[in-house]
Amino acid sequence: MSGGGDLTQSDRDETQGFPFTARSRPSTGRAARSFIPRTGRMSPTKYRALAETLPKYLIAPEPSIDFDAVFGRRAPLLADIGFGMGESTLALAAARPDSNILAIDVHVAGHAVLADALEAGSITNVRIIAADAHEVLLWMCRPASLSEVHIWFSDPWPKQRQAWRRLVQPDFVALVAERLVAGGTLRMATDWQPYADDMLGAISATAKLMNPHTDWAPRDPIRPITSYEQKGTDAGRPIRDLVAVLCRTNIS
Repeated sequence: MSGGGDLTQSDRDETQGFPFTARSRPSTGRAARSFIPRTGRMSPTKYRALAETLPKYLIAPEPSIDFDAVFGRRAPLLADIGFGMGESTLALAAARPDSNILAIDVHVAGHAVLADALEAGSITNVRIIAADAHEVLLWMCRPASLSEVHIWFSDPWPKQRQAWRRLVQPDFVALVAERLVAGGTLRMATDWQPYADDMLGAISATAKLMNPHTDWAPRDPIRPITSYEQKGTDAGRPIRDLVAVLCRTNIS
């Protein structure tokens, strides 16, 4: 299996965890990122996974990548944004064996955990991209190239003064719509009601997207209950799922 994106220590030092270098990183036009890089202390096992296993699955950042060539097959392309420790990605890989899955996240420990799980399970339909999801969709993915985009429990930035940092905003949802194929689906979930309201508003503000539900969608049966979701449930916060579908006819 060939990945082709060895994330070296010098890359991490220069870009705080992202393989885009200071010279190659494109601008997304956003004033702030929707995340703060977290590395922290890692076990020798995770460091081994980063050095030995991750390069097999990591995709180097390049504009308008031919993902069929990367995966070695033509198949529907699915983006799992913010995969954390990889539970959602592994569930998607099992449920969508006929899809090529892009696992997108910036946190290094999760890269190690997911890479080891992919290797242990001989899972061949997943590749990892260690970069800002906005950059990935804007510069690496071609228009009308994604069959599905999943954003499950992205950072809600719960303080009102930080809400502008949230990933899911009208500009990002509009970008997702441009990258979806006709009939493609955006699936989101959050345990933070103000963020859920913003997600719903962003869908409504994107003319090309249709919400097949009045507001909230039923729970996606593929989505596993992660420790993050469980914390929200234990705190009494309702879990909100949202679905939007790209209309098959153009709407101006």
